[in-house]
Amino acid sequence: MKHYLETATLRTRDCDLNGAWRFSAILATMQEAAGAHCTGMGWSRERMLSLGTAWVLVRTEVRMDRYPTVGEEVTVETFHREARHRLFPRYFILTDGEGKRIGMSSTLWMLMNLETREAVSAESLGMALPDNRDMTPPMPMPAMISPVEGETKRSVYRAVYTDLDVNRHVNNTRYADWLCNQLGEKLLTEKEIGRMILDYNAEVLPDQEITFRVTQSGDRCQMTGLHGEKKAFEIGCELRERKL
Repeated sequence: MKHYLETATLRTRDCDLNGAWRFSAILATMQEAAGAHCTGMGWSRERMLSLGTAWVLVRTEVRMDRYPTVGEEVTVETFHREARHRLFPRYFILTDGEGKRIGMSSTLWMLMNLETREAVSAESLGMALPDNRDMTPPMPMPAMISPVEGETKRSVYRAVYTDLDVNRHVNNTRYADWLCNQLGEKLLTEKEIGRMILDYNAEVLPDQEITFRVTQSGDRCQMTGLHGEKKAFEIGCELRERKL
């Protein structure tokens, strides 16, 4: 099972106030497709947990060419490539009902021992992944976040029930929602996100207080989440005029 394909029709629950595919919903679709692919290869979440391990997302970069709207059909294709220093690249290609590409993503994952919280190799689990060296990535591996110079706004947020997932920490999709909430309804009615990079540095746990630092300059913005002095996550994004 070298790759995985999944097609769905966008519903209102998947879209934002502009009727366009919500960014966090895009991340959720990618996450579920990755999980389904792993299950299809014989490595379900239940099997991983029985071995005391789990896949952990380290970094994501998403580039959107166009945002589909309510009622449109979208297809996500995903495949992995060979591990590099215990980091596993996984790629996604998003297409519309006509087969035209609307977006793409590259991600880095690691296998984590849930007791030691350290990375482990696929070989140590007896995990034999398909040889995908013949699969062509749609884009390079996730880029580093470039600093944004400008006025920085600070606020404090406490992780709540709806931020959490089955792993009892803040789900990766919620960070995109947090950034969009910081940017606000007015800006995101006029602009849309063309590119976003998310770095996941440390778990954010229930009721944990996070300090947001948001810096914006023109169509570039950077958001950092801190728990005390420890960086929990960082996001960089580029905006453009809305195409709808």
